[in-house]
Amino acid sequence: MRVAVQLDGAGNAQLLDQLRRAGAEVLAVPVYRWSLPEDLEPAERLVKGVVEGRVDAVTFTTQTAIVHLVTIARRLGLADELVARFARTTTAACVGPVCAQRARSTGLSNVIEPRRARIGSMVRELARVFEGRSCRITAAGVSLELRGRLATVDGSSVLLTDRERDVLVALVEAGGRVVSKGELLREIWDTPTGDAHVIEVTVGRLRQRLPEAGRLIQTVHRRGYRLVR
Repeated sequence: MRVAVQLDGAGNAQLLDQLRRAGAEVLAVPVYRWSLPEDLEPAERLVKGVVEGRVDAVTFTTQTAIVHLVTIARRLGLADELVARFARTTTAACVGPVCAQRARSTGLSNVIEPRRARIGSMVRELARVFEGRSCRITAAGVSLELRGRLATVDGSSVLLTDRERDVLVALVEAGGRVVSKGELLREIWDTPTGDAHVIEVTVGRLRQRLPEAGRLIQTVHRRGYRLVR
């Protein structure tokens, strides 16, 4: 039997070998081929942005894009840091099950995929997931909205660091309860006996960067911090 196979950009050598072993005469028809871009700078900027925690999500419409992103990261000496970030704060949005399987086998554990393998479905699922991660509070005449690391106060936005966002989220989720420095060290810095000065510095930066919302963060002497509700 003669079988013509229209190949995707990756070539699909495994499928061709299986057909040949089954006795078929295989005619491979390559329509296009995946390759690294000639100009790697935009992709390198993306890798560095993910590693530095400035990217909340990356969309992948093919498994080859995942392989190439990790390859570029490896050339920069940042492959381990890239994979670790996808396990912590950056989401990999994959167009379908094949792409998602490649992401997980590569070590990208923070993966979402739509029920239907379509780009539109992927975008809607990504929007749904991140809508659930946003929080809004209104207190003392101040309106605060937090989406990822983007904090918006009365229409003005600022991009927070990971630590600043985590401290703010911890205070919001406490619902007005006092959160001790020890609790913040355990939950955010993953150390119960660290230097509490880092918390004071982080709270100080939050108050400077969010002047209106910053006054909602109240210091409770010798106990910790709470958010005025």
